[in-house]
Amino acid sequence: MVHSIVKKIVNGDVRVAAKLIRDIDDGAPGTREILKGLYRHTGKAYVIGITGAPGVGKSTLVDQMIHGLRTSGKTVGVLRRSDQSLERRGHIGGPCSYATA
Repeated sequence: MVHSIVKKIVNGDVRVAAKLIRDIDDGAPGTREILKGLYRHTGKAYVIGITGAPGVGKSTLVDQMIHGLRTSGKTVGVLRRSDQSLERRGHIGGPCSYATA
């Protein structure tokens, strides 16, 4: 099962990748094993986290980062997560993660 999911994601199956992201966020069992299987395919990717209060320019910063990286021939993937439950617990703004390879 893990190998099948890893293979689909590596081959570009966006739906399977989206389901994995949701399962990770939900704390579903088995996601750690899938991530371990994906790790060897990550190459030299960077993961950059951007967070901050509303209106401080996070999206503008990320847009400029993406433009610069793509202009230099890099592949960029963006995952954005705004967790309303975190905001209700006192966190200002939801966390956002941006990944580039």
